[in-house]
Amino acid sequence: MQNLRLAYAGHYLLMNLQSEPSIGVKTYFHDIPHGCGAVSQPPPFLLMEVDMLKRFVDLLLTLPLIMLVSPIMLLIAIVIVLDTGFPILWGSERVGKNGHIFRLYQFRTMLLDEIGRGTEFTNVGRFIRNISLDHLPNLLNLINGNMSIVGSRPHEPHDVDMTDPLWQQVLSLKPGVISWAILNLATDFNASSIAERNKLELEYVQKQSLWFDFYVMWLGLRALVNSGGNVKARGTRRV
Repeated sequence: MQNLRLAYAGHYLLMNLQSEPSIGVKTYFHDIPHGCGAVSQPPPFLLMEVDMLKRFVDLLLTLPLIMLVSPIMLLIAIVIVLDTGFPILWGSERVGKNGHIFRLYQFRTMLLDEIGRGTEFTNVGRFIRNISLDHLPNLLNLINGNMSIVGSRPHEPHDVDMTDPLWQQVLSLKPGVISWAILNLATDFNASSIAERNKLELEYVQKQSLWFDFYVMWLGLRALVNSGGNVKARGTRRV
């Protein structure tokens, strides 16, 4: 039975890759409130197979990467403690798949007040933030399964309305370390509206497949190198 399910899933993906190479898993837009497009998903068992494969790829790439960058992470941790003491990491609440709340981990880049709010950047924090090294602890979220390598930007709870069908679609997949919206908007991301960002996030949901994820990873790596480590500060807008 398992072999039959896998064979069917592979056939479904292959047929849609042949008919629509840019999409992979076939999806459709329908009219819903607010004038937005809702994406109907493939059969639930197929989604399960695709999710399992995506999770496998996340772990396959993340585990060696953690071993590769662990000396850099250790050095950053030591420098943070020597500069301003503990804590080393800073966690903020984010909304994950299907509205699940999780804690996003980053290196602490700011001085904190008595209730844990950032007050001003530290010297070390300003440097590692400028080249996105503060995001290295996101690898812990990848291991925990809260995030995927590619997905929507991790949103703060006050930005999200899970009663809105648009948000339900954006959060039908795990948030990602690499965001299609950030990759496309680049230096215009911070000035863009949530509606403009979500339009691109929905575009990712529509096109999402294993092969499209590899394509986004390649674009993300290239954009990170070309921007000197900070796509939102020095990247080039693609749309």
